[in-house]
Amino acid sequence: MNSITHPEAPRTPRAPTWIRGALVAAGLVFVTFALLQADRLGGNTALPYKALLTLGALVAAGAALPVRHAERLLLCVVTFSACAVLLEVVADRVLTPLLRPPYRFDSQRIFALAPSQESVFKKLPINGGEAVTHRINAYGYRGAEIGEKASRPRVVIYGDSFIHAAYTVDGETFAYQLGRVLAGAAGRDVEVINAGVSSYGPDQISVALEADLPRLRPDIVVVSIYAGNDYGDLVRNKMFRVDSDGKLVRNDWKLDPQIRRRLELNQRELMLLKAGRALRHRFASKPVDEQGSDGGATLFSNRDHLLGESMREYESYVRAGDSTVYNTHVDYFNADVSLRPSSESARYKIALMQAVLGQIRDLAQSARVGLVFMIIPHASDVARDYDTWGSADTTKYPEYRGRNLTAPIEVAAKALGVPVVNLQDAFGKVDARTLYFTGGDDHWNAAGQKLAAEVVGAFVASNVPGRPLPSR
Repeated sequence: MNSITHPEAPRTPRAPTWIRGALVAAGLVFVTFALLQADRLGGNTALPYKALLTLGALVAAGAALPVRHAERLLLCVVTFSACAVLLEVVADRVLTPLLRPPYRFDSQRIFALAPSQESVFKKLPINGGEAVTHRINAYGYRGAEIGEKASRPRVVIYGDSFIHAAYTVDGETFAYQLGRVLAGAAGRDVEVINAGVSSYGPDQISVALEADLPRLRPDIVVVSIYAGNDYGDLVRNKMFRVDSDGKLVRNDWKLDPQIRRRLELNQRELMLLKAGRALRHRFASKPVDEQGSDGGATLFSNRDHLLGESMREYESYVRAGDSTVYNTHVDYFNADVSLRPSSESARYKIALMQAVLGQIRDLAQSARVGLVFMIIPHASDVARDYDTWGSADTTKYPEYRGRNLTAPIEVAAKALGVPVVNLQDAFGKVDARTLYFTGGDDHWNAAGQKLAAEVVGAFVASNVPGRPLPSR
């Protein structure tokens, strides 16, 4: 019996070794990147992280595919990778000013501005809606790069968002306008460095001064104190305490891990992920009303609510001894100092403020630098019926006075022998509503910064013992 032999079906050829190796290598690259850069992908529970791990596994498994499919897969992987890298590079360059917050973690000051970064701040529609671009220099401060100390006088301005002025174009900021006033008084060019950092308190400024005075070598330092929230910054930041004798004591603060991670990711997270999240947020968020406010402005001007927040912060830090920093950028109004200045929390914050100002004075004296304190009043204390604030209810809060916030700082400065200018006096002589933004943004506008520069410039030019501005 003859056997019938059937021809074997042709085998599908496997991909060449180099293609299989390239696919395995590409898969390992995806997996390795995901494992080593999990934070840049949003963490090891985030969808991008899981997606990249899965993609890496699938690409590596593609090495077992027939040659035709393996070749196509490798081409897709190479094309995808090249496009993704190119898009990330372009997006990072184009979108960083818009989407990457300019803050980074700092082990001494809690946070600082990221050096050599541009940022864009958009005003509320009610304040014009313009987009303002500003650049952070290599020192981590707004403005042009700082060179070696020259023969011209150097003045450094410290403060919070009023000085940083992210909402104001360069030529209208307090620092720039102060430079013009001082130059006119001295009859020569005066270098003014804007060392303001949004949300900084006097405690962070004192720590910054320790590092800055030796390297910047200024002739004069102007330290601005914002009476509206700087008392509260001292208990939110938890960097210092005062003991029973009123002495300043450094505190071993810790930053909440989630906030620290967010600050660290500000400069590391992939821009494509930030852009995707921004798009989702934009389409998911509720539209703002015609004034450009989402209602939060009313809550932040509710004195009863703010008094509760002031008391809660004091209880957490001073009474409960919690040294973890949970809030770095939401600066509540100092309602206890304003409305109940004789309360335990207000008295502690005033004592802490006085002690921190004393440390700033000591640092300036040790460096033989002229020092001036500038007090910035809250808009509601100088502008009648300002924005959503209205007037304080003196029936409910009989201790309220318009100078409750600025007077303790002025008294402390004079006791320390430091020249002090309280802008409440100058701002109270005009319609102060024209000096501040509205719609929930209670910073001063360009007119407010101009008036402040004129007042402070004239004061600095004639009230800094041993450090007059040299003329030609």
